[in-house]
Amino acid sequence: MIRSGHLTRRWPVVLAALFCLYSLVLLWKVFDSQSRLRDTIEARLLADSARRAEVLAETAVERRIEARELAESPEVEAYLINRALGMSIQYGL
Repeated sequence: MIRSGHLTRRWPVVLAALFCLYSLVLLWKVFDSQSRLRDTIEARLLADSARRAEVLAETAVERRIEARELAESPEVEAYLINRALGMSIQYGL
């Protein structure tokens, strides 16, 4: 049979061991949550960067198309012809 004096002397050690175990579990949960949060933030930043790169690529394509249309316009062609003929800004260029 277990003596009550033996248990009363050991309960602080058992309580301290349980507290240490509980503290370790809490610390593990905190580090795990922090790691998952960091991974989520990185994934969000990568998705945001990919979306921005796509928008910038579309904008660059639109600008190239606009530049091509501008270069092919009759006004630019007339300017270049007049310039090639030696006309200056003073005399109708």
